[in-house]
Amino acid sequence: MTNIAVDTDAIHKLIVFGLAAEANRVLLSASVRFCALNATKYVLRSKIRKSPPQKDLGLVMADLEAWFDDVEIIEPDEGEISLAAEFESIAQKLGVSLDIGESLLCSILINRSLSLILTGDKRAIVAGEKVFIEAGSVEYFQDRLICLEQVILLILSSGDPEVVRSAICAEPNVDTAISICFSCTSAEITPDSWAEGLKSYITQLEKQAPTVLYPVSF
Repeated sequence: MTNIAVDTDAIHKLIVFGLAAEANRVLLSASVRFCALNATKYVLRSKIRKSPPQKDLGLVMADLEAWFDDVEIIEPDEGEISLAAEFESIAQKLGVSLDIGESLLCSILINRSLSLILTGDKRAIVAGEKVFIEAGSVEYFQDRLICLEQVILLILSSGDPEVVRSAICAEPNVDTAISICFSCTSAEITPDSWAEGLKSYITQLEKQAPTVLYPVSF
């Protein structure tokens, strides 16, 4: 079984947008499943309650619980915690943003040979490129980090564009960049422009993290 680790930010956005099932469709298979840190569930329960979405809170919380019922829950061991602390120390030295959850997933990727890490934070991917080069471990992360914009683009290109846009624009405050891509304040923009907006963000990210960013064809 091959696993894709998902960080807190990506889970939050996919659940609130109502696109978690679509993410499953474009990323998972019989031999691939999602995994997440055990603490993530509790962090997200609190985060969603403190900043409730525009849609029904009960339905969103139910979707969150259902999502966690179908993923593998992982706990870092002492070695993984130690390596994560090393990554965080390097990030601080370099002045880049790599938080505890992301650093733990990165250390687990090395130790347990995970397939990918899906993150909703593009800064973490840019930071990872620098941190892993400095740590001498960048080869482990070649094409291993995938951003939320890439997943949304995969969903958009293989599903109903209007349904995807409606899901995004129903919660415009969840991710400002993605809401801009879908032109949530204008009804005159076409699906081609939504894809182009996402591609623009991805292309910029490729320039900043050419080694670690997962290559999604578009």
